[in-house]
Amino acid sequence: MAKMRIPLAAADMMVDEESGALLVEIPDVMPYTSGAPLAKDCTAADTDYTLSAQACRGVIVSAHPDNAGRLWVGVGAAAEDGKGTPLAAGDRVAYQVSNCNMIHVLAKSAGDDLCYNWVN
Repeated sequence: MAKMRIPLAAADMMVDEESGALLVEIPDVMPYTSGAPLAKDCTAADTDYTLSAQACRGVIVSAHPDNAGRLWVGVGAAAEDGKGTPLAAGDRVAYQVSNCNMIHVLAKSAGDDLCYNWVN
């Protein structure tokens, strides 16, 4: 079963006076579109790479499962060893950004890949 986290500020809440149950009315969730899966090949180790420009509402990034080393992901600034989000092979994280080019990646092993999808 898929789960979706919705901020409570976006929902109307009330308490049923008879049962004491919390009733939550959730508004329709805006549908989204996604681009085709993409990959950033980090051809050189310890080098900051930036994703291609693409307007979006968010980016889901993951370290390719065959990667040999750790990736470091930064948002809005160059990725550095030991700073940002570390991703081991197969790890995944999502960021709310307005453009894919806000995402930076640094690979500790040459040739490792960052896979990503943008969402609008």
